[in-house]
Amino acid sequence: SLQRLINVNLQVKLANELNDSTQKTQVQDILWRNKDIFDLTPSIVNIKAQSAVKSGDHSSIFCYQEPSGASPGICRKSDTTLEPQTIKITLLPFRKEHPGLSDHEKKSIHSIIYVETTANISPLIPPNFISFGTEYGDEIMPRCDDMLPLPILTPVQFPFFGKKYTQIQININGLILFGNGSISGHYTPSRFPVKRLVCIAPYWADVSTSRDLLSDIFYRQITDAVTLRELDAIVSDSFPNLVSYPSVWAFVVTWYNVPGYGLSNNLRNTLQAIILTNGLQSFTIYHYHKLQWSYGTASADIHAQVGFNAGNEKNYFIIDKSFTPDILSITNDSNVGKPGRYMFYISNEINDIQCNTTDGLTVSPFRGSTFGGYQIHLRGICFNETIYKIIVDDQIIENYQINSHYIIFIMPMLIINESILNIYLYNANNELINTTQFIVETPINNAQLVLNNYNESINLVDLDEHESFILNFKINSLTTNNLFNIELYHYSRQFDDSNVPYGEITKHRIEIEHNVNLSSVQTLKYNYRDVLKHLPDDANIMHKIRVRLVVSSRSQQITNVPLITWGWQLYKLHKKVHGYCSLWHSRQANASIYLSLIPKCPCSIPTIVSGHFPTSFNEFVTDDACDSSKPNSCQLHVGATHCYRRSFKISGPGAQCCYDVNGTWITEPEKGAGTLDVQTASGSLYQKWILHIIADVLPYFACCKSIFATKDSCKLYYEKRPAGECEHVSLPITDIGNSHLHFLTHDGLHYTFPGHGEYILVQTFDTKIPLEIQVRLELIPPPDIPSEDTNKSTAIVAFAIKNSNYSKVQFELLKTSKVVEIRVNNYIKEV
Repeated sequence: SLQRLINVNLQVKLANELNDSTQKTQVQDILWRNKDIFDLTPSIVNIKAQSAVKSGDHSSIFCYQEPSGASPGICRKSDTTLEPQTIKITLLPFRKEHPGLSDHEKKSIHSIIYVETTANISPLIPPNFISFGTEYGDEIMPRCDDMLPLPILTPVQFPFFGKKYTQIQININGLILFGNGSISGHYTPSRFPVKRLVCIAPYWADVSTSRDLLSDIFYRQITDAVTLRELDAIVSDSFPNLVSYPSVWAFVVTWYNVPGYGLSNNLRNTLQAIILTNGLQSFTIYHYHKLQWSYGTASADIHAQVGFNAGNEKNYFIIDKSFTPDILSITNDSNVGKPGRYMFYISNEINDIQCNTTDGLTVSPFRGSTFGGYQIHLRGICFNETIYKIIVDDQIIENYQINSHYIIFIMPMLIINESILNIYLYNANNELINTTQFIVETPINNAQLVLNNYNESINLVDLDEHESFILNFKINSLTTNNLFNIELYHYSRQFDDSNVPYGEITKHRIEIEHNVNLSSVQTLKYNYRDVLKHLPDDANIMHKIRVRLVVSSRSQQITNVPLITWGWQLYKLHKKVHGYCSLWHSRQANASIYLSLIPKCPCSIPTIVSGHFPTSFNEFVTDDACDSSKPNSCQLHVGATHCYRRSFKISGPGAQCCYDVNGTWITEPEKGAGTLDVQTASGSLYQKWILHIIADVLPYFACCKSIFATKDSCKLYYEKRPAGECEHVSLPITDIGNSHLHFLTHDGLHYTFPGHGEYILVQTFDTKIPLEIQVRLELIPPPDIPSEDTNKSTAIVAFAIKNSNYSKVQFELLKTSKVVEIRVNNYIKEV
């Protein structure tokens, strides 16, 4: 059988396979030392290849070594992509009379087959690497031993510890050099600091590819926006407080399957080094996939070194395992929490990147829902202690993971009085180290996407403890093509006999269904007591329940499935409502005190199309409980078509403004008028779901909706919660939902424009201020979810601003990648 040896320079050499590894090495050495031992008039056969080269029972010509314990000689088919076009096979008969060979050597070799092909070979890219290979534009370093290639000029000045460089060099032995310095021949690592050596060292050890055909060293400069943004995301994940501008240039070198000098061919290393900069800040990233050797035979057992060196004997860094056999295990280590990845900030003085600061605590992600359950990273400062106390929403985080660069924990369920949450970090002595802010988002009610009865159970009270709630699902692409987990979030709080809350709010998350197809079950019914088994037998507790449906298995036909949340249910016994209306009325202040503190409602809303309302305007936002886009949603304001809410502050009083189908403000309660909110329904979870419910919702049900309510009792409620006042204002309404674009000109003209293409939106004819704004309109594709409105909508997907005195700026939505591209004078500045 034949051993197949191949390189990406498009040549394949096949030699007789020898079982004795020592003899094999000797034979290979003979082949390279003696260049004229073969007949120079060979027999040549040209073959037009129709498919990839077949190797019979032999392993693939490119093969990663399998993990420890795997069967030897097994290669994954995906390790190499081979697309041959023409194969040239040359048989070189052996000249046995060659004087340089011994008798033993003459017996070892009979002939050599030399194969040339135009095949393109793509090595497998490890998952933690960025893409590399000739198909990605990489060049390949010539095969050599200790040779230093010509410098590579960079299009930017690369900042490296206070100095800027415009040329780099790749040293085959695992270094990238800056400036004009040369260390050709330095195959054994010297311990940093090294004077006048300016370099990064992803793996400084003696590499030799001169006689090896299974390895390559790839490199390229990176200027394309997609790859730069990919690298920026990697960097910002670890250095969020240092990244201020997107990168403009990067350089990547991949040592692929490289052997050590004089070592067995079975020992290979694969690693990658990246440098990137935005012109002001610079970083380096080291990736490791496979490390099987740490020194060559000429290095006197001196193991590899990993780090960087600025050449001034001041700014340098060495990974602890350098110069030890343990350096091979850094494939499982990291300084940023990603095994096989190291990252360093290399712009300024070494003190700027050492972990000795407590300033700049950041949180990632910086926003999330009140439900919690997602992973939180605290970064930006040094975590040099082993014990910390983290307080979130007055809750102490008991379980967290920590290293010197970050802390990870799971966000608990939240119920705060503000939309901005402070996260506090204390040391073991209970001393405050730092704080950071987190934005809490209250999920919207969008259960109408999957529930037929989504509005039947919003704000229910007077429920007996044996009552059940029912989920009746629609049959559509969402419910048919996906599996869902159904989660119940339960909040409860103690109340006294006057409905005044006291004590702490308790929170529970319960998964009531797992991997269920909603269209197949159609209806699910749950008894409160069966689901909330932890409920105490106390009638003085009010319970608030929210249901969330999370996609657990997504159909390939739908790429973006929304998170489904269902409106509140209030589970409360009869005794808390009976007789409460008159008691509540007697304790309320005069409504005029609050009316002076809330916004006035617009007297009319220009709906343009009857029954269609804008989602928001002038800080008024649609009320979830009365939304014209959701059929039959105004159950608490029968007669209204759409309602809005607004308040001047995130807590305290607010306005609720309700309108009929023509957009006219409603003032009479029996026709669906809105009401004054003593505690606004906007803002934080605590504000909306506790304060507002107690101050405004509970008395409304007690006076107007409970089985004990009368017309007279309802009048008592509206006496203290009137509709307020309205004012005539000009509203710049342009959005009415699922329809064509609507425009408002500067002179007050409203018009609808259904076109799609590129148009001039604004143009001035003043030669002193020549301004032009162009827009591109495109049809919005039909949604995955069936809709009664079959009109094809248009949307602005790009616009450009042009002023002859300044640069042209263009913003374009890239729908496939879901990002906005920003160009200045046609050059990409940011994505």
